[in-house]
Amino acid sequence: MTVDPPALIDDAPAEIDQALTELEAKKKTWANLALSQKIALLDAVRVRLLDKMNELARLGAEVKASTDEHVIMGEMLVAVMAPAVYIHKLLHTLRALAATGKAPKLPVRITQSGQRAVQVFPVSWSDRHNLVYPGVTAELVLRPEVRDVRQAELYDAKGRVKGGREGLCAVLGAGNHVSGVFRVQGFLTLKDVLVCLYERGQVVAVKPHPLWFEWHRVADYVLQPLIRAGFVQSLYLPDVDSTRSLVYSTKLDCVHLTGGIATHDAIVWGSTVEEQQRRRQANDPLLKVPITSELGCVTPFILPGWDYTPAQLRVQAENLVLAVAANCGCNCNSAKVLLMPADWNQGEAFLENVRTVLRGMPMDPPFYPGIQKRHSAAPPSGDGAALNTPRRALRSR
Repeated sequence: MTVDPPALIDDAPAEIDQALTELEAKKKTWANLALSQKIALLDAVRVRLLDKMNELARLGAEVKASTDEHVIMGEMLVAVMAPAVYIHKLLHTLRALAATGKAPKLPVRITQSGQRAVQVFPVSWSDRHNLVYPGVTAELVLRPEVRDVRQAELYDAKGRVKGGREGLCAVLGAGNHVSGVFRVQGFLTLKDVLVCLYERGQVVAVKPHPLWFEWHRVADYVLQPLIRAGFVQSLYLPDVDSTRSLVYSTKLDCVHLTGGIATHDAIVWGSTVEEQQRRRQANDPLLKVPITSELGCVTPFILPGWDYTPAQLRVQAENLVLAVAANCGCNCNSAKVLLMPADWNQGEAFLENVRTVLRGMPMDPPFYPGIQKRHSAAPPSGDGAALNTPRRALRSR
């Protein structure tokens, strides 16, 4: 079974209002739905995701004009298996909540500054034997004033969303969508929907990016258990004006955006520089509901000046190049600045490794809107693997 491809919305204001009215009526239903039923819906989504593994992977490759089996396999691993792993972990937490009223406890240590550091990866056998992130550890360092580690506070003792936390969120899907370890991340919008539902207690109106309409139509098949139950609706909006009708609707309780700072500022403060300045000075945002955003940034790649073997130096160079070049650099966490000690005796050898890896790195087609213009505006590099290295490196102490 597949979902019939939905057409673009013609009468945007009316159809958006109807969809939001239907979702608004489901806020309390979702909040009060038993955890056992929430778990059953999520497990059905998991099964349907795996059912569409091949189709989602090939659609992701098509957006980038690629039929290469290695690209398709990489997309399958990340764009399908990554959300499947997220769903698996979410199900584990929800089942523990249903059985004990508590989320599985995470390891916590105290840092030298006295802050709490919560280990969020690895936390399971599958994490520790992960082939994509071997040996990786991830911690969430809490603010100095936070002394208590709190988990799963969304739910009460009976597994219902606590009063006052239910809501209706508009999710604006990512356009860069294909990113991540193997150049793909078609799951971003799909995962955002699940985060809003299960981690924030909100029903969802999702607006996929036009670049990813075909991919998201298959994702609609995956989300059908939640769509049929009335907790999710996909809105294929044709233009900016129709998107405005969505984000400024008085029926919304919040907006979630994956995109750039310019898009965020246009939504929150207005479409012109003058309007943004005026509204900022008056503290009068155009958007009247809270917004959460995953935005692009200038991400640093920090390399300690240790004594590396030639093989280790090469691996670090490969890590940097992949972080820079994956998805043509159109990732929110794409490495943009290299930080390393200025007096490191292996610095030049490392940079030469980076140049060598760059020269041999197969690049993705520049599919993302506006990428050609930004590339043309950049200073000429001379050679295809040149590296700008302004001498503002860190001095070792």
